[in-house]
Amino acid sequence: MIAEGEDPINYLGFGISSYFQMLKVFMLMFGILFLVHLPIMSIYGKYGAYKEEPLDKSTIKISMGAMGFAKTKCTSTGIATDKIVVSCQTGVISQFLDFGFAAKFEDRDQCIRNATGACATSFNRTKLGNDLESSCVGKSGCKLTSLKTYITSNKEVCTHDDASFFV
Repeated sequence: MIAEGEDPINYLGFGISSYFQMLKVFMLMFGILFLVHLPIMSIYGKYGAYKEEPLDKSTIKISMGAMGFAKTKCTSTGIATDKIVVSCQTGVISQFLDFGFAAKFEDRDQCIRNATGACATSFNRTKLGNDLESSCVGKSGCKLTSLKTYITSNKEVCTHDDASFFV
């Protein structure tokens, strides 16, 4: 018979009893950590760190691991515009992982050069890379114009109005 005021879980053994004790400790600990991080998340939210996340991913917005300041972003534009605008919502541009041109018949949804693509070796990669670095790195945004001038060969395919540039 269980006496009044005794915990009935103790009668199930040490393992079960310690398991439930640990659950209580974890609940308390994570509750305190959540309360401590609320001001931090509020500060990040004021500066727009969560604006890019779609509404259907609302749990990502309140995650302590997704502060939103080190994101890889892909931007592409049709070569017909002959310019591209690169910008960061918060912070500054730190580096360019890849950039290049894609012909009209190539997959333009990816932001990585196709090594065997029609435009993979048709542009002056060094000059374009240096221009991107000098005009964009360390700034919150920049605009690069005259994209067609970087194309050195295979101009008919790579400067076609349906071709694109990505960064």
